[in-house]
Formats: sequence, structure tokens, C-alpha cells
Amino acid sequence: MIRQEILTYTEPVFEDIMAGRATLATKEDLNDLERRLTELMEKRFGSVDARFESTDAGFRSVNAKLQTVDTKLQSVDTRFESVDAKLQSLDAKLDQVLAALGKTGG
Repeated sequence: MIRQEILTYTEPVFEDIMAGRATLATKEDLNDLERRLTELMEKRFGSVDARFESTDAGFRSVNAKLQTVDTKLQSVDTRFESVDAKLQSLDAKLDQVLAALGKTGG
């Protein structure tokens, strides 16, 4: 579809150039052609750009949520490390108690 629109704009101007009928009016036609093609591309790709911006905003939102989840997971990891340290301390104390019982019970 875009190709056909571009051809509609360009064919008359380039026919004059190729036929050797290029004049000052042809240069003005080229300037007008450039303006129309620029407008056409801005119109066609403006909505694509807006969609990309919307998608990018969505990705930023997801990234922020993932960072929040990561922070929470780090907090949980810290808690697990604390619990693990307490369990190791209890294990060491139990080993001491068992060792003391073994020495006195023997």
C-alpha cells in the first residue's frame, strides 16, 4: 500500500526527468514531492512510533515490578541466612550438650 502511494507521488515527476523535460517546475515538483513523502512517512510511522513508546512504557513498568520482586527476594534470602545462622548455632550448642553428656555418662 505504501509502495503504491509513493509511486503515485513519484511517477509523474520522474517521468519528466527521465524524458529530459526537467525544468524549474520539475525542481519545484521535487520539493513538493519531498514534502508530501515526508508527510506520508510521518503519518504512516507516527502511529508505529506511538506504539513503540507505549510498549517501552510497559517494559519500564514491568522492570520496576521485577526490581520490587528482586528486593523482596533479597529480603527473604537475608532472613533465610539469619535462620540458617541460628540453626547452626543451635546445632553447635546441641553438639556441646551431647559431648558433655557423653563425657559424664561414660
